[in-house]
Amino acid sequence: MGKLGSFGSLSFVVSSNTIRTFEKLQWDVGASYATHDRHMMPDLLEFLGPDPETINLPIKFSVFLGTNPIQEVERLRAMIRSGTVERLVLGGHVYGDYKWAITKMSAELKTFDNRGNCWAANTTLSLKEYARR
Repeated sequence: MGKLGSFGSLSFVVSSNTIRTFEKLQWDVGASYATHDRHMMPDLLEFLGPDPETINLPIKFSVFLGTNPIQEVERLRAMIRSGTVERLVLGGHVYGDYKWAITKMSAELKTFDNRGNCWAANTTLSLKEYARR
């Protein structure tokens, strides 16, 4: 089994039985500035500091890829509701300066069988930088 990385207990893996990975990763980094008006001159910008970084991570779950979509969605939901903060590690590289919190999850339950069991789900996790205290 090839383990690509993890976010706490959520492991990103690719094997002959299971595929639990993401499609892309969008990492946003920004900073805050104050604008000071000046008479007859261009406004002056003042750097206030970095904004918390964010990451958006789309993940597909499917019974055809060896996962149970509802169990995966419920596990992520529990992580959000308990305020879990973890390191994001991909390919041995730790992303960000410290840890991340899942601030939001969008889950699109896609395919169901004739008994109402979910066979496929598309989720998008929104992570926000959790700064060291």
